[in-house]
Amino acid sequence: MDAILTLEGFGLAYNDRVVLRAMDLAVPARGLTVILGPSGTGKSSLVRTLAGFNDNNPALRTWGRAEYRGHGPADKPALVMQKAALMVSSVLENLISGLADRSRLTRPEQLGRVTALCRELDQDWIIERLDWPVVKLDFPEQRLVSILREILGRPALLMLDEPTATMNDGDAARVGRLIRAAATQRPVLLVSHHLGQARALAEHLVLMASGQVQETGDATSFFRAPCSQAGQQFLVSGSCAEDAMDSPEPEESLSYDNAPARPPVIPDRSPVPTAKSRFMGPRGFVWLIPGRLAGTPWPGIVHDTDDDLDALRNVGITRLVSLTEVPFDPIQAGRFGIACASEPIPDMHAPSLTQAIAICRDIDGWIGEGDAVALHCRAGLGRTGTLLAAYWLWSGHGEYSALHAIEYVRRLESGMIQSQAQVDFLSAFADLLASGPEAAALLATPRTRPGEAPLTTPITTIPGVSYEQA
Repeated sequence: MDAILTLEGFGLAYNDRVVLRAMDLAVPARGLTVILGPSGTGKSSLVRTLAGFNDNNPALRTWGRAEYRGHGPADKPALVMQKAALMVSSVLENLISGLADRSRLTRPEQLGRVTALCRELDQDWIIERLDWPVVKLDFPEQRLVSILREILGRPALLMLDEPTATMNDGDAARVGRLIRAAATQRPVLLVSHHLGQARALAEHLVLMASGQVQETGDATSFFRAPCSQAGQQFLVSGSCAEDAMDSPEPEESLSYDNAPARPPVIPDRSPVPTAKSRFMGPRGFVWLIPGRLAGTPWPGIVHDTDDDLDALRNVGITRLVSLTEVPFDPIQAGRFGIACASEPIPDMHAPSLTQAIAICRDIDGWIGEGDAVALHCRAGLGRTGTLLAAYWLWSGHGEYSALHAIEYVRRLESGMIQSQAQVDFLSAFADLLASGPEAAALLATPRTRPGEAPLTTPITTIPGVSYEQA
C-alpha cells in the first residue's frame, strides 16, 4: 500500500509534557483515513504539528521520523482552519485566497476555478453567496467554505480536525458529504471523536491512545471486530483506558529554569450548577461561564434601565464591567446590589494585549472573590464578545486558537465580534498565550488588583505581536 504520510517512532512534547510517545503510522495515498481516540490523547496536536502550525512554538520538541510525500521539499499537509483574518472577507475572497497560483490567474479565471469546484462537489449554494461576508454565513456553512478553500490549494493530503464538533446531526451530515466527495480526489485524514461519523465516512481507521497507535487497518473490519483490547473498549464506551505519559527522554528535558512555574488557577471556572438560565436575564444576555461570567448589552438600551438591572440581579450578577468609553452609572447599578468597574475600549476596536491581560486578571480576581461578572458595551456584541473570547482563551492557558474562541462565542450569540481589528486582536492574544516560556512567565506574574494601574511587568517581545496595540 502506497503511503502519503509515514510516521516511525514519532513523538511530540511541549517542554516536559509528553503528548505523543512513539507514533507508527502510514496514511494511505488514497481514500479517507479517520483517527479516533479519547479526548486529550494528542490527535489535534499531531495534525497541527504536521501542518506546521506549531513550528514557531519554542516549547515544542519532536523525535522520530515523519515523511510526507507532498508536492515539494518544503510542502506540508493542508489542515482546514477558519483563518481569522478572512472571517470578515467575502466568501469569494476567502475561497480564492486558497489558490496556490492565484497571482497568475485573472479575476475571471479565479472565479471560474471557484465555481467549477463548487459545482463539482455539489456546493452550488455557494455560487449565489460569493459576495456575502463570511461572518453572515451560519457556522456549518463557514466550515464548508474553509474546507473548499483548502481543496482549491490542491494539497497532496487534506487534514481536518473535528470539523463537525458541536454541530447537530443534519449539519454534520452536510459537512460529511463534502468530506466524502473530497476523498474521491485526494487522500484525506480526519480527526474525529464521533463513532457514527467515523463509521459512515472512514475507509481506513487509526485508534490512538496513550500517545501511540493502538490499532490501524480497514475501517469495516475495525467496526465489525476490532483486534485490540483498546479498540474493543472504545467501540463499547467511546473511550479507553490510557497509561500515564512519562517522558521517554527525561535527560533531554527542555524545561525553562528561568520561567516561574504556572500557579494554580485562582478562580473556580466551572459553571455554577444553580445558575439561572440566560433567558431570565435582559434581552441579549449570555453566559460564558454560567453563574460566573456573562455578556450583556448596556442596561436600558432595549428595555427600561431599572428592568434590565433587576433582570441582571435576578440571574445573580454582582459586578458590571463597562467596556464603553462612558461607564455605566455606579449609583444606579448600586441600588440593585451591583458594583461597577470600567475598562474603556473605543467602539469596533479591541483592547491592547496588556489591557486584555489586566482585564482577564481582574475577572479572575472577581470570580475568585465570589462575584458573578457581566461585561457590557452598547449592544453586547463587538467589544463584549471580543473580551469573552479573550477570557475563554485565557482560561485555556494557550491550548486553543483564535478560531476556537470565535466559534465558541458565536455559538452563544451569532453577532459577536464585529470588526477586523477584533479578529486580529484575538489571533495575537491566542499566539501570545501559546508562546511557551513567555506565556508561562506571563501567567505566573501576580495579577493587577481591580482599581490599580494596568499591568506593568515587562513582557518578552514575540516577533509579529504588538503588546500595546492589537
